[in-house]
Amino acid sequence: MAAPIYLDHNTATPPFAAALDAFREAQKSLFASSLSPHLAGQGQIPLINEALSEIYEMIGADQGFHFLFSSGGAEAIGELFYSLFFFRQDVPFGVATTACEEASVLLNLERLEKRGCPWVKVPLSSSGQLTPEALEKALTPQVGLLSFSLANPLTGVIHPFEELVQLCKKRGLLIHLDATAVLGKHLFCLKDLNVDFLTLDGARLGAPRGTGALFVKEGAPFTPLFLGREGVNLPGVAALRDALQELLGSFERINLETATLKGRFEKALQEKIPGCFPLFCESRRLSNTTAMAFGDVSSEALLFTLNEALLFASMGGGLFPKLSHQLVCAGVEPSLAKTALSFALSSRTTKEEIDRAASIIKEAVLKLRTLSSPLCSIP
Repeated sequence: MAAPIYLDHNTATPPFAAALDAFREAQKSLFASSLSPHLAGQGQIPLINEALSEIYEMIGADQGFHFLFSSGGAEAIGELFYSLFFFRQDVPFGVATTACEEASVLLNLERLEKRGCPWVKVPLSSSGQLTPEALEKALTPQVGLLSFSLANPLTGVIHPFEELVQLCKKRGLLIHLDATAVLGKHLFCLKDLNVDFLTLDGARLGAPRGTGALFVKEGAPFTPLFLGREGVNLPGVAALRDALQELLGSFERINLETATLKGRFEKALQEKIPGCFPLFCESRRLSNTTAMAFGDVSSEALLFTLNEALLFASMGGGLFPKLSHQLVCAGVEPSLAKTALSFALSSRTTKEEIDRAASIIKEAVLKLRTLSSPLCSIP
């Protein structure tokens, strides 16, 4: 039996061996609480400071940012929203975001709305981007925060960040940015971004599940939501550091070799499957991500068929809104949007996997078209 082909790396990606080793070793030998006054606890503080210093350096943060470890991106985003809502009533806390953000953003805002938190969904442009023009049109006097991902994990489209920041600062808005999708794939330096809050999800960066981070700019309105918890989680921080080292160490590979593989994949599908084409190819996109439309084949049926062939892609749902919903929000015809799937490669994806994946997808699409053709001919 052929090995599975995993092309859903923006939803979750296998943890790097180095990150797992760092996590296990710290759990095994550095189990004491860093808050304890004895040597077993206090001896961890230099190790924690070293790991944090390396993380800060890798993402371009300076000491003007405070670090809060979390169990993942969802917890970091939730804590940020609830902190701003419950402890900062003196600051306007309406939120602007898009209908295509992660579930942790949309579901938390839906819950907070019931408690009086106003929020607006900004429509995307036909290029799949959040534009300053659309944001400015959607803003209300109650909005005090813009929350968004720098790039869409399913379409790969990168938003015009500099222009959005300029508008937010002009209007006095706080900015929350989730950078999980872009790290290792796009040049990134936190101190140059002029944002107030940054979140990361370790499981999507090659760290073990249960790791994540919230960075808070000094002076930004934030009060920790939970008190009395453990100090910095050394095993988690060590694993996150080592995952970032591996991820950023492969920056050139993923932006050259993996980007070439993505182009090869898109070209092969277009050549093998009539009516298949990539979406938003005129926009700036992540080097590892493509959303492909298949014309007249249901994405649900195709995903099921690919799953049986041990090829794993994404149609959204779970962590993200469904891809079809996101595409409709960007003006794609609903009938076409329902035929699209997202494919996300990693630096570990090989040419052989890409070529085999294209052949498997071709067979699946032709099979589904053959099965549906008699139905289409019934008067």
